Amino acid sequence: MLNLKSIFKKENPVQISLGGQLWKVIENEGFLYCEIRYAKERRVSFCCVEIAKGKVVWENPQLPDDDWWMGMDMVVRDRLLLYTYEDPDRPEPKGVFALNVLSGKLVWGKKDYFCTAYSNGILYVQNSEGETLVVDPETGAEQLSGGKERQVEELIQDHLKFPDRYNEGETHYDTVVSYIKDLLEAEPVLAVDYIEHNSNIIVSSHAKSENRLYLYLLIMDMEGKVKHKQLLETSLKGLSADTFFIYSNALIYISERTKLNLYYF
Repeated sequence: MLNLKSIFKKENPVQISLGGQLWKVIENEGFLYCEIRYAKERRVSFCCVEIAKGKVVWENPQLPDDDWWMGMDMVVRDRLLLYTYEDPDRPEPKGVFALNVLSGKLVWGKKDYFCTAYSNGILYVQNSEGETLVVDPETGAEQLSGGKERQVEELIQDHLKFPDRYNEGETHYDTVVSYIKDLLEAEPVLAVDYIEHNSNIIVSSHAKSENRLYLYLLIMDMEGKVKHKQLLETSLKGLSADTFFIYSNALIYISERTKLNLYYF
């Protein structure tokens, strides 16, 4: 068992230790679905976190055999869809499985099909021969025969707020760095992520010291007073992508690759 723990502090943030590397996060209707990978054990697990409460709803669901070759795809209606694949060098999907988003229980699966699109309440899955089926995402039951191809439609998440990225050498980068450089224990380099939200300034900054690359998070009021500072990574190999995002009144980010953080404004 993962034995996840929500560590509540008197002040922000709430931090949830996952044990393995947090590989992917999907938000849906106020819940976070996390893919957690354990390289040494060659296994994967998943969990669900309620954002408003900062608590784990379910964890470690029962999965099919060889779950190392499995990852999260998307959430449709009340199902978290997972895909399977055969070759890590070519992770092309070959199967689809659906978990109940409220309990984490496996509801249905199709080993020889993978998701291609979700539109108007129905799910399109396809096999290696190009045959497309239209299925009910809640039950996996086939509804009618599809054609050979369907256009993939993205699920838009316009209720989430993401920061702007400013790369080294850009005007805005220099402006942000001049604002934060005295607040860090290392020299800002490469890129910063910046956003303003609810009278707060949130910045994540790459920084370098003694040939080591770090990632810092700063939360300040509009006058520049630091409300929270956190060292997120201490040995980066390059630029971090998607360092944080905001849902409602919660700032969501990862630290040490294994911890999910929720800072509440």
